[in-house]
Amino acid sequence: QLGQRFVSAGIIAQPDDIFWLEKDEIAAMVAAGEGRLVKQVERRKAVLKEWRDRKSAEIGQPRYCVLHNKTLAEIAARDPKTLEDLQGIYGIGEARAQKYGAEILGML
Repeated sequence: QLGQRFVSAGIIAQPDDIFWLEKDEIAAMVAAGEGRLVKQVERRKAVLKEWRDRKSAEIGQPRYCVLHNKTLAEIAARDPKTLEDLQGIYGIGEARAQKYGAEILGML
């Protein structure tokens, strides 16, 4: 996943290119981009919370019935790419992944 994140950030060309970097080089890149990554996670959380509020109103259920805050935070931090990735996140099983997965992945 880190390789894919580096590709998305324009740091490397291919996800597997990360294996050509030394541990200290990777650590330095992560540290240099830490502030930007924090902002990116915060932006994702805001987008996810807005979506959850809209979805909650749409189905007439409390927000926690759609997704818990802990789940939103984990989605924002992990940046899942597939329904399978989503199912590995706290609070998302097969049913929620099928129900909301495409919408969530489309927002990220």
